[in-house]
Amino acid sequence: MINQIVLVGGGSSIKELTQLGLWDKLQGMCVIGINFSFKDYLPTALCTVDFKFYTGCVDCIQKTNKEGISYLDTKCYNHNFRKELENLPLIICPARDDMLSMNTALQKPARMDNTIFLPYTTAHKYYGGEAKPEEIYHVIDQSGMFGLGVACEIPTVKEIFLLGFDFCVVNEQSHYYDHSKHRGQLPEVYTWYDRHNKSVGADYYYKPFIDNYPNVSIYNVSSISNINCFPKLSPEEFFSKIKEPPESQKALRRFIKSVFK
Repeated sequence: MINQIVLVGGGSSIKELTQLGLWDKLQGMCVIGINFSFKDYLPTALCTVDFKFYTGCVDCIQKTNKEGISYLDTKCYNHNFRKELENLPLIICPARDDMLSMNTALQKPARMDNTIFLPYTTAHKYYGGEAKPEEIYHVIDQSGMFGLGVACEIPTVKEIFLLGFDFCVVNEQSHYYDHSKHRGQLPEVYTWYDRHNKSVGADYYYKPFIDNYPNVSIYNVSSISNINCFPKLSPEEFFSKIKEPPESQKALRRFIKSVFK
């Protein structure tokens, strides 16, 4: 049974946690990783909504807009990265047509055997819809939002801890890591994370989780985060709250698969 889930995003605030031994302290926990976080810690499950990421087209993401290189170009494809994803024990993605298609850089199926595909919605026109916040369910506007929806749908969960859910840029850095480069780290994309002057703030996307899952306590372990609708915990408070579940990682994955079968 899963009572606590830790979501590991990519925000800069994780640096503070890693300096306090984060990866060691997560050993045994039920962890949902978001995108490139699996490079630092093997999660119980990995969530992504990014077609380019999922299909291994990660090498030219920074050049795609400026140089007109399509993400379906074989120059973007990274065989080793795709192999890393194939070797992960469990991935969870939205059941989008592109994720299930043959329309990839190598004209091979995007879908991998280790992946669960779930129904989805969106709160943004860019993704083909204009859902109202109260309708959000497995929202795909950001992989972190999708991962939180997955965590909330696990019926036994009581507490969820968000790590690296900053929704901001700190010292010209939007992510904590240097091992991977992607479009989300480009200055021209920073406006997505900077919600100070936006008519729709970060809480617009996250408040629905409070109303839709009243029995789940969601904590934000980031003092710099622009997501203010959840109680914020200090690193010390977070570490004091988490408790390793009695089940193994294999058992936790079996339980997650049973929930979404």
